[in-house]
Amino acid sequence: MSLLNALSLFDLAVFGLSLFVFSYFFNRFSGRDDTTEMALTMREINREIDGVKTVSQPAKAKAKVAGAA
Repeated sequence: MSLLNALSLFDLAVFGLSLFVFSYFFNRFSGRDDTTEMALTMREINREIDGVKTVSQPAKAKAKVAGAA
C-alpha cells in the first residue's frame, strides 16, 4: 500500500468519525423536537425581513367564503 492510499484511507476514517460526532452532538442538543420550532422561527424572520405580513391559509379561505356569501 502506498503512502497516498494510506493517507486517503486515514482521511476517510477521520471524515467518518467527525460526521458521526457531529450527528451525535446535533441530535443530543438540537434534536427533532427543535427542528419544527427553528423552521417556524426562520420563516417569521424571513417574513419580517421581506416586510410582508402574509395571511395564513385558513384566514384566506374564510375570507373567500365570506366574500362569496
